[in-house]
Amino acid sequence: MTNASNTRIESHTAEANGQSLHYLIAGDGPLLLLLHGWPQHSHHWRTIMPALAEHFTVVAPDLRGSGGSTKPRTGYVKRELAADMHALIAGQFGDQKISLCGYDWGANVAYAYAACGFRRCRPFIPI
Repeated sequence: MTNASNTRIESHTAEANGQSLHYLIAGDGPLLLLLHGWPQHSHHWRTIMPALAEHFTVVAPDLRGSGGSTKPRTGYVKRELAADMHALIAGQFGDQKISLCGYDWGANVAYAYAACGFRRCRPFIPI
């Protein structure tokens, strides 16, 4: 997928925490994780990803139950969704600090991620 500014946004799927998680990725630099709200999914972030990708490696996953990710019957508590994100980041990007931005329900998951101490976060930005 390419947008008007010619920033390439790639689509990937990875196994993480027993789930198949879809995510979009663009750019190069420090890692920025964007967590969508309800009922959106990763494509919610497509319009701002090119601008952010000028400074960051931007990762926009589909949370469990959304978009192209697994839709199990259970496991929708914030801590479990945060564990999914931790496993995705650790598995695909290794051990590094991340910047974290969550919108709506994604802000709750981002808070749980930061509060659980999974990985040191640079800024945590709830929207």
